[in-house]
Amino acid sequence: MSIMELIFDGCIYPGEQAVPDSPEYHSLHRETGAKMEKLSEKLSAEDYDEIEKVCDMVVSEDDMVNKECFRYGFAMGLLLMQEAMGLRYFKPKKDMNQECHAEKGHEDTE
Repeated sequence: MSIMELIFDGCIYPGEQAVPDSPEYHSLHRETGAKMEKLSEKLSAEDYDEIEKVCDMVVSEDDMVNKECFRYGFAMGLLLMQEAMGLRYFKPKKDMNQECHAEKGHEDTE
């Protein structure tokens, strides 16, 4: 199956599949979980539910930002590809080619 088909079929979802592999991320994730556990012990059930709602809102905000960053990065990548593909038609001037070969000690083959 092609990447395009996998994206179309919803099989590739970077927001769920891309997880940082850095020790800092895993440490922060564990610390966040421990702090949330402490809050659940200190706060009333109603107050803790409010904290969870706020956390869910922050996650939703982050998802929106991440989606825009992905779209922007993807578009920039396509623009870079478009620019790079245009460069393959660049033909150096003959005298430029001769100068380059002379500097490198190569004989001109043309």
